[in-house]
Amino acid sequence: MVRTSLIAIELLAGAAAMAFGVWMLAARRSARREARSLSLLGRALVIVLGAALVLAAALLLTGISQGRLISVEAGVLFGGWIAAHLAFAGVRHWLQPTALALAVAIVVLALLLPCPG
Repeated sequence: MVRTSLIAIELLAGAAAMAFGVWMLAARRSARREARSLSLLGRALVIVLGAALVLAAALLLTGISQGRLISVEAGVLFGGWIAAHLAFAGVRHWLQPTALALAVAIVVLALLLPCPG
């Protein structure tokens, strides 16, 4: 049950990070002044954060022993991303604290998985 919940949360968070990153890449075309920062942030969301969460879920699905470690790392990365965003921009939407709670849930659930070996 813990493994299934962790996989579901990672896939949801990874897909959301990738979708928001793609949205930021598309939005940069209309915002000329902030185009570079939106482009960089959008790419980071898609390539780094979204891919890390989806990779962690894929490793757990296939039963590879590194899945637990990658899940913890992806959860910490996700939580750090959200915490940094909250520190700079403040709470502007209810999804921000929800995303932080999901990041904490990923780390906790990953740590609850049995250690391989």
